[in-house]
Amino acid sequence: MDTTHIDEGSTYERESTQSNGAVDALRSLPKKAKLSAKSDHRLGSTLKLKQNLNLLPTMPLDIVFEILGYLAPRDLLAMSKTNQLFRCTLLSSQARSVWITSRKRAGGPACPSDFTELRWASLIFGRNCQSCYNPNIRKIDFHMRRRVCAYCKKRNLVAKTRLRLHFPGADTSVLELLPSTHKNGTPWTSGTRASCHYYWKDDVDDMLQRLSFLKANIINGHPDAKDSLEAFKAERIADVERIQADVTRLEMWEVDTHRQHMQDIRLAVNKRKQKIIDKMIELGYSESDLNIVKNHPECHKRTELTDRMWQQIRPRLENLAEPVKQARLRWQYEKLRIDRRNIVHRLYNEYKESLLPRQWKYLPRTIDICRFDCFAALVDTDSDVAHMTTDAYADCINRLPELLSARLEAMQVAFGGKMLAGMSESTTSSGQADSAETILLLNSVAAAFECRASCRTNAGIRSPRIIFGFDEIASHHCNDEQEGLQLMSANVQPVDLGANFEFNTTASSHARLLAQCAGLDKHASVAELDAAGLRFMCAQCEELRFEDNSLYIVGFGWREAVCHVMTAHGFLRSIPWYILSPADTAKVIEKEREDQKWLHLDRSWVCGHCATHLHHQACKQSAVDHVITIHEINDPQDPHDYFYFERFRSSTNSGFTVLSAQEWASAQAQSRILP
Repeated sequence: MDTTHIDEGSTYERESTQSNGAVDALRSLPKKAKLSAKSDHRLGSTLKLKQNLNLLPTMPLDIVFEILGYLAPRDLLAMSKTNQLFRCTLLSSQARSVWITSRKRAGGPACPSDFTELRWASLIFGRNCQSCYNPNIRKIDFHMRRRVCAYCKKRNLVAKTRLRLHFPGADTSVLELLPSTHKNGTPWTSGTRASCHYYWKDDVDDMLQRLSFLKANIINGHPDAKDSLEAFKAERIADVERIQADVTRLEMWEVDTHRQHMQDIRLAVNKRKQKIIDKMIELGYSESDLNIVKNHPECHKRTELTDRMWQQIRPRLENLAEPVKQARLRWQYEKLRIDRRNIVHRLYNEYKESLLPRQWKYLPRTIDICRFDCFAALVDTDSDVAHMTTDAYADCINRLPELLSARLEAMQVAFGGKMLAGMSESTTSSGQADSAETILLLNSVAAAFECRASCRTNAGIRSPRIIFGFDEIASHHCNDEQEGLQLMSANVQPVDLGANFEFNTTASSHARLLAQCAGLDKHASVAELDAAGLRFMCAQCEELRFEDNSLYIVGFGWREAVCHVMTAHGFLRSIPWYILSPADTAKVIEKEREDQKWLHLDRSWVCGHCATHLHHQACKQSAVDHVITIHEINDPQDPHDYFYFERFRSSTNSGFTVLSAQEWASAQAQSRILP
């Protein structure tokens, strides 16, 4: 069988007959003369500098074989190509135990009887094509017991059906004496169909020559030549059958070896990755910061991580992990702030329960409370101290009445200053007013401020809003109570110093004009103008006529009237107004009652005597039933016993009534037109 395989292993075998002589030569090397201590020191220094294996051949042969037995088969193959001396040593029959030990340690399959250990190691542990010597050929064809590349297969294999094309006159029976394969190196024909048989050309040629030689002996009349031919054929057929029967075992070994190799690679990669992760954690990074590092190419190499290598790759890995770490720290800090604000919110609600329900609408939101200095020192601190206990905020809660009172005073000063700066004529010659005069100004209809923060309404709409008087200023909230508490970065502008408000001179002048139209002083308070209960009709607007000849007469309250002028007639400094008659005013007020805020479906009503509806407002009927049942008030009155809790702006509809042409003429005659 070995005569039909020409490869590196067989080349070694041809030289093995000369190897024993080389081993004997090694043993017969003359002993070195004994050197002095100084010479030994020089020799040791020289050998240490050269770092070579020159002294290895001078060692006893059994020690050399013991050392070489610890090498992997692939390393032994490399050693056999180092120089002639090592080549002869490893080719000797005495070195067979070295190859067996190395093969068993590597988990290689048993060597077939028709192979030498060296040749078998070259086949199963080598990486070069045994025909063209190209590197990295991992697949072995165990049907032919060759490691060859696809190119060499396509060039050297011949199909059974094309035998006579390459070897004219050859008998196909010769193929029974040769191993065959089903794979010819072409992907689309490299199947496992039994009908596809390919043979190595050189093996066919060698076999034809051998058969020709045996047949020639028969023709020449050599004794037993015919028996020799039959014995050779029988031996070859048995060898082929043995090779084919051993294919499954060897292919399973190859699969297991590849699987183990991949597992070793994964273990090496995971070991390197874990070592990198451990070093990054030692630098202060958390496991969650290193997801991006785990995908870095340095974490997918199987080379063992050394200290020198770590110093080289560390800056690149830190550049990836540092932004993630900073983002995590910011998120943890913001999460801590949210938890702290929730504690303040709970304590603040407990404080609200101790107040009368009518005071609730004047209280700032929790997000504004958190901006008080004593609360902000605890909520916004960068300290590692969590401040997550109730006791940490006890002093701040006890100071709340004082803080809220100071807040109202600061708002009066701020809004009063804005109003005085915006009015064309001041109450004093210096352009300033004392605190009593400031309060009177802020309670008058002239105190018209526009919120620039795009207030939210109950309908979810955000739009600028005009508010009048300090009572509305103190109870104004652009957003609902919960807004900003759960935000990662709650930067809502507080209203304490009127940062979102501007004094609106146009709205102020129109409000004063409407107060004069109602027969009041231009400095009348908001409460006085509300008590008048008048409804106005714009004389500037043209009547809106429909095909049925009916007219829609819009009756404005004084606040809606000011907004109407600013939106529809903003270019006019003053316009005439109709004051509707008492009968038409009653119709308009009745129409206003159809607004959603007065319906039973709106859950914005609260009891005026207890904190039952502090967190969950009720519909109007539920609030009335609560007052009757719990507080035993048989005839509850709005707004003393229950009231509409307008924490932030609610959507409203202007009242209107529908009149015919005759009714319009009568209403116009009964109404008073005012300049």
